[in-house]
Amino acid sequence: MLYTSRFQNPELKSGNYTTVRMSLGAPRWRTGYTLDGSIKELMPSGIRYIDDIMEFSPLYYERLDSFGVENIEKKLRYYESFGKPVVLLCFEDVRKGGNNWCHRLVFAKWWKARTGEDIPELKDDSDFVIEGEPIVVPEVESVDKKHIVVSEVTSSNNKPTIVVTYSTWGGTGGDMYYIVNPITGKQERIADSAARKMLINGEAELRLDYESILKILFVLKEDSIVRVVKNRKGKKTSIPFEEARKLLLDGYAIIEDIEIE
Repeated sequence: MLYTSRFQNPELKSGNYTTVRMSLGAPRWRTGYTLDGSIKELMPSGIRYIDDIMEFSPLYYERLDSFGVENIEKKLRYYESFGKPVVLLCFEDVRKGGNNWCHRLVFAKWWKARTGEDIPELKDDSDFVIEGEPIVVPEVESVDKKHIVVSEVTSSNNKPTIVVTYSTWGGTGGDMYYIVNPITGKQERIADSAARKMLINGEAELRLDYESILKILFVLKEDSIVRVVKNRKGKKTSIPFEEARKLLLDGYAIIEDIEIE
C-alpha cells in the first residue's frame, strides 16, 4: 500500500511504515523515526520554486513522464518489499488548503491517471487550522501519450532507439544516453537533454541497458559483512555498506546474491 504524507505526521513514529523522501531537502529536526530512503525521480528538480499549482503541475507531469511509469514503479515496489506500507514524504501540511499544496498530491494524481492506483494521504490526527480553500490538483491526461515504454528494438516503426546506461564507473554516478545508429546498429553518445526531449516528444523509443547495472554481492563472514561490487570488467571490489545501500536505493545496482563464508 502506498501513501503520501508530511515529515511531521506523528503517525510515522509508530514504526508501522516504510518512509521514503520525495522532497529535494530533508528534515533538519529530529523526526522520531528513521527515513528508509528516497526516490530522486519524484523530486521537483528545477521547478520547486513555482508557487502556482496550475503552472507547476504540467511541468511536473512532464518530468514524471520523462522517467516513465515502469521506472518509477520499480522504485516503489522495491520499498514495498520491506513488508510495510510505503509513505512518500514532503513538508507541507496539505490539510490546511490554500498555498499549502505539495507536489506529492500532484504525483498521486499523475500515478492514478497512469496506473489506476490510488495513493491517499496517510491519516494525520494532529491539530491544524484551515488557511484557505481546498486544494484542487489539475487533471492529467488519462491516455499517457508521453509515457516511455521500455521495449526492445523493433522494426514496426522508424523511430530511433535510445539506450539508457546506468553508470557509476570512476566514482561518479548517473545515466548516460546513447542513440542506436539505424544503419550500423552501433550506439553513439547523445546529450542527455537532447535524448530526453526526443523521448518526451515521442520521437524515439527507450531501451534500458540492464547489463550495465552494478551487481552487489553480500558476503557474511564471522559476524561481519563484506560488501563486494562487480565493476565493468567483472572484477570484484569491496565497498562500504552505506555506499552499496545507496546504489541499491537509487536504482544503480541490484543484489546479485548473498553468500555465507
